[in-house]
Amino acid sequence: MGNGTELQALVANTTYRAKTKTDYAYETLRSAILSNKLRPGTPLQVSEIAEHLGISDIPVREALNRLSAQRLVKIEPHVGAYVARPSRKEMEDCLQLRELLEPWATGLAAGHLDSGKISELRRMLDEMESAFAEGDFLKFGSLNRDFHKEIYSACPNREAYRLIMNLWDLTERCITIFGLKPRRMEESISEHRVLLEALERGDGNTAANLTREHKKRSFAAYFEIPDNSECPAASEGESA
Repeated sequence: MGNGTELQALVANTTYRAKTKTDYAYETLRSAILSNKLRPGTPLQVSEIAEHLGISDIPVREALNRLSAQRLVKIEPHVGAYVARPSRKEMEDCLQLRELLEPWATGLAAGHLDSGKISELRRMLDEMESAFAEGDFLKFGSLNRDFHKEIYSACPNREAYRLIMNLWDLTERCITIFGLKPRRMEESISEHRVLLEALERGDGNTAANLTREHKKRSFAAYFEIPDNSECPAASEGESA
């Protein structure tokens, strides 16, 4: 991690709310990985992390083991820990699963979104339009994730919700489609507006079909991206 500047900005704005020091290390590192402050391939030195977090090495090791179990960190003998970099095949497998699960979860959620959640989704879409107008693909990507997460959180199948969000963690942190395919921002806004109308009507079948087409377009854009393409890292205070 070099001189540790990646963690310094994050820790400076972190409030200690975790129950244990291991939880604190885990939540801090997980946030840094998912926001691309710690990029795939970044070495994770236990003593350096412990120093920046003001804790001992043991909870950091425990946190890294937990992140390894979630496939966000890779730990190799005689090499150490580093932020995992999924292969192209692993990414494609995860995206295929998302294309199957997310439409189904959206359809189930349609009958469980109250007026408050619908209003929140509409607010997010308005902010996405502003981010698009400003050319801020990092903010747009973060809002896009929040938009879909708000929908999936209403899905009565909690295991499906957890699995979907884990798949998002494994894919969205590695590549931001909106940064490499800016046209997807404008297209996504229109697709989200139509989807929101179906959700507001409680029309689960239409919502599921719209989500399926939406995901197909987004993932097709990903498959068009060369293997060696990367988006700029998220800057301080932004997430991909």
